[in-house]
Amino acid sequence: MQLSELEAVKEALKEALDIVNSISLTLNIPAQEEEHKQDEVLTINELRERLKCGKNHVYDIIEQPGCPVYNLGGERQNRVIWGEFIEWFRNQYRVN
Repeated sequence: MQLSELEAVKEALKEALDIVNSISLTLNIPAQEEEHKQDEVLTINELRERLKCGKNHVYDIIEQPGCPVYNLGGERQNRVIWGEFIEWFRNQYRVN
């Protein structure tokens, strides 16, 4: 494909995405959620919401050996970096 053809395809896709987004707004459909940033730092409550699990379950998960949790000092100061956590989580909980 020539560069000019690629630019034309890119422009057509951009226009199509604009149309889909305008239809979504008209129909009151939320736009597709952005992919989570790998370097995003989360509180345990934010992690719980992202994993869609209960408070006790998320604490059971983060207490497992090897879980990449950072303590910033004191109670309620645990944090995870999303990319590190999700990599560990996928390896830990993968169903074969």
